[in-house]
Amino acid sequence: MLKVFREKRDSLKWILWLLIVVLGAGMVLFFVDTPTGQSSGLFTLEIARVRDQSIGVSEFRRQQNQLVGIYRQQLGENFEEFVDQLNIPGQTVNSLVTEYSIASHALDMGLVATDSELREVILSFGFKDEEGMFVGADRYTAILQANNLTVSEFEGNIRRGILRDKLRHLITFGLSVSPEDLRREFGKQEQQTRLNYVVFDPARISPNPSQKELKQFFEANPDDYREKEQRQIQYFDILLQPDKINLDEEQVLKRMESVGTQERIRASQILFKTKPNQDDPKKRKLAGRVLRQLKKGADFAVLAHRYSEDESSSRGGDLGFFPRGVRDEKFDKVAFNLKVGELSKVVQTPFGYHIIKVTSKPSETGDVKRVLAEYQLREEFSKEQSRVRALDLLGRLKNEESWEEISVKEDLEIKTTGLFPREEPPSIPQVRDDFNIEAFNLGRDEHFSKPYLTPTGYIVAGLKTIQAPQLPEFETVVGQVKEDFIAKMKMTETREQANKFFSAARQNSIQEAARNLNFNMTTTRFFKNGETVDDVLKFSPMLHERIVWMKPGDISPPITVSGKLLVFEVVKKTDQDKEIFESRKDQIETTLIESARNNFFNGYIKNVVDRLRENEQIQINQELLAEFSNN
Repeated sequence: MLKVFREKRDSLKWILWLLIVVLGAGMVLFFVDTPTGQSSGLFTLEIARVRDQSIGVSEFRRQQNQLVGIYRQQLGENFEEFVDQLNIPGQTVNSLVTEYSIASHALDMGLVATDSELREVILSFGFKDEEGMFVGADRYTAILQANNLTVSEFEGNIRRGILRDKLRHLITFGLSVSPEDLRREFGKQEQQTRLNYVVFDPARISPNPSQKELKQFFEANPDDYREKEQRQIQYFDILLQPDKINLDEEQVLKRMESVGTQERIRASQILFKTKPNQDDPKKRKLAGRVLRQLKKGADFAVLAHRYSEDESSSRGGDLGFFPRGVRDEKFDKVAFNLKVGELSKVVQTPFGYHIIKVTSKPSETGDVKRVLAEYQLREEFSKEQSRVRALDLLGRLKNEESWEEISVKEDLEIKTTGLFPREEPPSIPQVRDDFNIEAFNLGRDEHFSKPYLTPTGYIVAGLKTIQAPQLPEFETVVGQVKEDFIAKMKMTETREQANKFFSAARQNSIQEAARNLNFNMTTTRFFKNGETVDDVLKFSPMLHERIVWMKPGDISPPITVSGKLLVFEVVKKTDQDKEIFESRKDQIETTLIESARNNFFNGYIKNVVDRLRENEQIQINQELLAEFSNN
């Protein structure tokens, strides 16, 4: 790839811009919450769909990798500590869904990204020779391929970016800021402030409640200790049985026409999950022990079901067919070099330790097409058969045929979950949050609205038990009650002290109130907005935000800073330099307007995405997303 870029002097510009374009519009709105709905039966390599626009796995992986890089740069060695909370796969798919939703809405508004605009953008970022002419299709394609992009993907990103910019201009045109806002913003940047303050620390108060007081507190606040409602679900598990599907030659030949010849393998894995890029000696030792069992002839599927920490465990570790690039690079390097039936050594990737077994490896073009065609057809037909059967069973249940009658007639086991609250997953492998949502929306004796798809088949589910919220005996929670009571009493007494002090300070001065009531007052140095004030107050957003609106002599009511209460007075603010203000006014106005436009546009787009979701025009391949999250 480097050789390709060394051929032109402005190659660095190309590399930088390719990164910018690939991130595209979605980066602007990383944190627009695009809730994910149920799986839609999408094709395996399609991560999501917005209306009729498909978002593929390759695009998802590329943007996810770039987002990982951004966070690594921002967080450094702390990245791994926060990776679970960041939910990078969820952010990535939300970003892409938002990007595609913006483009779709822009088209609805009559906006277009013309070919001439596309060409102008492409040329503006260096895809031209020394004479200013387009570098040519071959050169253009080679540069994109060196960055793992196709022409259609690249130009699709550009068109969506053009549509986003046009829509943003249309929606936010005319927004302005007032002169007061300009002066306030200038003050936040340049003005310095000095404070007098008194701190009230709850830790200085030591309540010693009696047993009677604790019980009265418990009885006065029962909802704080009431156990949450729990539910139990009963269900039939309609498993997929692709191996029992019979295919005729005509079906296979027809499907082979649409199957690509890209190299693919079918493999199984046992994953011992770790935090990203973390070495875990215990997990590594366990993986080695399991590998030794496999080499002695243990059943791979049985051990995968027992040990593997990803959703493929429910399928005996089977990952299906996949091409290069879908999985981690280290995983691919090992898997694609294994022979059929061969076990890998323990392979470490950023996601943990893997044991890999290749179960099918078509070698010739015709063989590849036939194997993949048969695999896809069996998977599709099996899923459809299971869905039809599940719909039939659900219909019979809704027509008041009993679970027991169906169980006998259909030779199906009635399975039940344990009791579970809304916030915790039930004891069914591989169900998602949407399962809990529907379970807790059911009335007594009601059933799920439709069969629920899992990686192994369909679940026909209904409500079995509702355990109402229960208030535990006082004696079983007395420790928590005491902790809560003491914390509340500390803060109550502290607030009373702070409010009394604030009233006295307003009547006289903060210095006199501190002297009369025997509190220590501190005077700060001059500091700017956003700076650390001192070792006690450190940096408090609430403090800085309030100071902006206060004048010298103003005293603030108590505010909370680091778990303590603070009463403070603005002693002095430095004067604003009129010449500096005039020189920076235009820049400040531009910044404020840009911020206002971003905020307004983000809110507008969130409503657009919410409407598309309500109309079921956004679909997320939850199974595939869960796989990326697990890996």
